[in-house]
Amino acid sequence: MSKEEFLSQYRTITDEILEVCEWKTHFTSHEICGIVYGILVKNNINFDMDILEFHEIYLANSTDNKIGTHYQNVEKIIYTIHDIIHDNI
Repeated sequence: MSKEEFLSQYRTITDEILEVCEWKTHFTSHEICGIVYGILVKNNINFDMDILEFHEIYLANSTDNKIGTHYQNVEKIIYTIHDIIHDNI
């Protein structure tokens, strides 16, 4: 899966969540990791890491525990996670 496909899947899921939960203004690091981890599982991308370890890597590579839906922040996080995952496969 390319970075762009990864980002597209992430945005589709978050857009669906925001459509249902109109009051939501941001996603926490746990929510972001859950969504990203779910995308990896759904696409059968196997890597030797549980979700807690995945969350630790995410936190080590993010600048904020509350990353909003701003496109550039999301893109940076998704691309970083993509690179980390592909370096560890």
